[in-house]
Amino acid sequence: MCSVVSESVVLDHSMTKSKDSSTEIDLIAILGLYNSGSSALSGVLYYLGVDMEPLESYRSYESAELSPRLREWWCEPTPRMGLSWSELKEGVCKEDRIYFLKQWIGSKMGAGVKQVAIKHPLLLLSADDLLEACGTGARFIWSYRPLKESIDKLTERAWWPGGERFIQTALWNKVKPFVERLGENRKLIIAYNDMTDETKTFDRLNQISEYLRISPTEKQKIDAFNHIRKSLRNKKPAPRAG
Repeated sequence: MCSVVSESVVLDHSMTKSKDSSTEIDLIAILGLYNSGSSALSGVLYYLGVDMEPLESYRSYESAELSPRLREWWCEPTPRMGLSWSELKEGVCKEDRIYFLKQWIGSKMGAGVKQVAIKHPLLLLSADDLLEACGTGARFIWSYRPLKESIDKLTERAWWPGGERFIQTALWNKVKPFVERLGENRKLIIAYNDMTDETKTFDRLNQISEYLRISPTEKQKIDAFNHIRKSLRNKKPAPRAG
């Protein structure tokens, strides 16, 4: 039995035990620290035609179904309220996290979804959960930005004053070894500085499309390109969901 569990994630385990989703859905998990370019990258997938619905926000491209769970599972700090050592720690046990993910994957399969992408900075703390829940159906894209740049950009946001280095370093220490141990066919690393370099953007779009095994139209590629340009122009910090 779990020693740490939330009533809000108590599931009907019988709904997931018979599910074998390892070969029936292509789950794309977008990993990245806060302010590492993962929102811009997620928007690219959205405009290339990858299923990401329902979304919590068309600015962050975070899942309306999974984001609240991830904040609870990993005790995301309350914005502008300081930090404690209990934050970014496990709030819900692994067994219940995996059961929820299996149930969520099963619901997507039941709706006929063949490929779906999900994104949230805390998703990288549950990356191993995804592997257990989805098996070989889980693949990953890392929106790479150097740690120092990610810390500096999060500091500009002023979401967690004084806690930026702690938060970003904790996430970096999870994502880097996880990605390194993945097989080459299960990971794609997209550098934020390449994606936002207009001389390289279309090359990255083609690289992403090939990895996802999709054939976007020229219009979809242009929409994805314009999304990147717009994200660079929009410098105003977005409020963090509390």
